[in-house]
Amino acid sequence: MIENDLETYLGEIDKYVNRSIELIEQASGIYGKYIDNSGFKLEIIAKLKKLSIDMKDVYFKMADYTIDDLAPDPFQDLDSSSHIFISSCDDCINFLLQLIEKDNSNIWIIKTKFEDCQRDFKKLLRDRRSQYICLLSPCCLPIALKINPDSRVLLSIYNKLADSQITCIDLWLSGETNSIQINIELETADIEEQDLLNLAFMCLKASKEDLLSLSLARVIFISFRTNDRLHPGWIRGNKDVILSHISQDVLPDDFGKLFFICYLGDILVAAQKLNELAENSSFLTRDFEIKEIVIEAARHLEVLVKKSALDNDPILDLTLKWSFGHALIDSMLIILQVISVTRDHDIANKFIQFFSMFRRPDSVEAKQDYSKLFNSIRGIIDILKLRYIVIPNLRKISLGMEIRKSPRIAIVQPKIYLNTDYKEFQLTEEGSRHHLGIFTEYIDKAMLQSVDAIVFPEMFFPASQIQYL
Repeated sequence: MIENDLETYLGEIDKYVNRSIELIEQASGIYGKYIDNSGFKLEIIAKLKKLSIDMKDVYFKMADYTIDDLAPDPFQDLDSSSHIFISSCDDCINFLLQLIEKDNSNIWIIKTKFEDCQRDFKKLLRDRRSQYICLLSPCCLPIALKINPDSRVLLSIYNKLADSQITCIDLWLSGETNSIQINIELETADIEEQDLLNLAFMCLKASKEDLLSLSLARVIFISFRTNDRLHPGWIRGNKDVILSHISQDVLPDDFGKLFFICYLGDILVAAQKLNELAENSSFLTRDFEIKEIVIEAARHLEVLVKKSALDNDPILDLTLKWSFGHALIDSMLIILQVISVTRDHDIANKFIQFFSMFRRPDSVEAKQDYSKLFNSIRGIIDILKLRYIVIPNLRKISLGMEIRKSPRIAIVQPKIYLNTDYKEFQLTEEGSRHHLGIFTEYIDKAMLQSVDAIVFPEMFFPASQIQYL
């Protein structure tokens, strides 16, 4: 227990930490040799066991060496971070030792443990360099922890991919010792399924020799990522089978049969299309374009849920949860453009319900929430179908007045009461008054909407009331 001499305490802390750094850096080199040589040689095993004993010695000595509870805060932080770092080093070497003693040690956990050591050392170094602490004793720790657990084979693969103009984002081993998987993450500009397979084919062909020498790995896993961090899918297959086919110069068209393929590109295509519709909708000025763009949005959104219904993949469900917010916002942008062009009060009222759909991604029920979104969009489409004419090639129309490039035309489809408005297929007086009332009502509405022409059903206006016009 240290109570008074903080300078002595700092010297001891630096000594224990520096010794831990030496041991963990040696351990990272042993891990790389283990991967390259497909197992441990006897001299490597002996060295790793000695590392473990030395690390335990540091760990137990440090456990008994701690600062007094009354020491000021900067020293308390340093005491905590130094114990955590040494514990991380000991934990990492323990997992390495399990590679010898067990057959089911997790390779990916070891890589994570090395990353933990890096992270914990950064915090320790920051605490040790506190200006209050350095007034007593300058920092004697190295500026960085030099851990490189990657093998020479993995580095060679990375370099060969770079030489082949293939961008490898990450490359690592995972799995258990009896089923190690090599993971390759590639960047792609194209997200069509065949494009991804072609990229994987070029990747494996470029790194074939190194993969053959990496006899530890039994499975190849290739994931793809776009430059904006979207994941269009991944593939997984038996390494020996894949490399055997590549050695026989198999055609890329047959390449996909060697893998289990999880393709999420349809989701990304739908999301990108929806985003484009939202971003580019500002140029729309005609009602028929508005209707078409909403229908297009609904069609592409529906791809997401159809995909989910056919495939219960948890990764797909997670992707849907996180994409829902973007789909909702893009839909709202499109509907706002609808309102800005049509000035339709009913559509504006329906727009309010979109706000109730906002929620955290982890609380999204993908199928249910997307279904609700579809129904809302369909309701708006129904309004558009009833109220706005669709003339896809319309550019101008003459109404005996000025010619506009984008005329506004309203269509009225009123409800007709045959039992009361007609007798023997002729309009009654009551029916005539009713029709004139409808006519007046919708003329007034059309004026508020600034339409250029209003269309009623044939024979709707009473011939006896022509003077009314």
